[in-house]
Amino acid sequence: MKHFVLLSSLIITALVSNSQITYTTAQSGSYSIAGTWVGGQRPPTFGNCNCKIVVQTGHQLTLNLAMTVNNVALVLNGDNSILTFVNNVDVTFGGTSSIDIQSTQARIVRGNPGNNITLGGQLIYDGNLSMFNSTVAGTVNGLASASSLRASPQFQSGTLPVVLSDFKVAENGSVVAITWRTETEINSSHFIIERSTDGKEWVAIGTEQASGNISVAKNYSFTDPAPADGTNYYRLRIVDIDNGFKYSLIKTASFKATVLTIVTGPNPATSFLNINVSAPGNQPYRLRLVNRSGQIVYDQKQAAATKRLQLNVSNYAEGTYFVEVSNTTGMRKINQVMIVHK
Repeated sequence: MKHFVLLSSLIITALVSNSQITYTTAQSGSYSIAGTWVGGQRPPTFGNCNCKIVVQTGHQLTLNLAMTVNNVALVLNGDNSILTFVNNVDVTFGGTSSIDIQSTQARIVRGNPGNNITLGGQLIYDGNLSMFNSTVAGTVNGLASASSLRASPQFQSGTLPVVLSDFKVAENGSVVAITWRTETEINSSHFIIERSTDGKEWVAIGTEQASGNISVAKNYSFTDPAPADGTNYYRLRIVDIDNGFKYSLIKTASFKATVLTIVTGPNPATSFLNINVSAPGNQPYRLRLVNRSGQIVYDQKQAAATKRLQLNVSNYAEGTYFVEVSNTTGMRKINQVMIVHK
């Protein structure tokens, strides 16, 4: 008999580390000055930003102090959007970060030769050298983008593949409706819709084909037919044709289960099978794992509060299995899974 490893329950009261914040310039000015930013809220200069920083059309943002931040998307989004520096300021962007210069009239210009930008552990901007799309030292002209998700994070021609202008989730009866909108797509491949019940561990629940190359707005939609009881977290993984990807903002939908649902994965499973259970009320439930011959290889009652389990399947024979969940009110749900050992 195999034993489940129960994953610890995490109560998330705030998702600051996972939710992306957008900071937008209100006027030209220095990075550290509150008046430079819409609402007077300026971005951090150290630590985990998880943010988008947008320099609006006609604004010049001056980096007047050193920055070491992770998970930041810096966007120069219109004509005469300019990023510049005071003397000898260095910038380090770690984690999943990018710089996107979305206009041929937008640019990065140096304060002096001592300015540097490091992205994804590599130096991508040196104020002492001629830079991408320019013969002038310390100048990068658009259209250009750099991303830590690429094999080489250096500046390349063109903007990042997808400009996502809207992403929403909404409860709709017993399902969750997910919609998003792109303004442009360049070499886009597909969108993977991912869901989490704790904001930490994510499961792909669907895929939508992207449009490839378009310069007009495009609307997309997807329905989650079996949301979990409680708070559901959703995000999009936006994948281009070279398998590079970036994530959208994270959105949430609170849901009270009215039916019994289970989500299992990965499928096929090789070593472990994750099982998420959502059931109405506070009734305990019974969980069974049945092989194709009808033999019950696992049978155990679980408390109603146990929503997430992990089963070690490394010693089970390869083949088709059925995960069955039932409760005392007569509700029953079965998922089919494959176990394959590499």
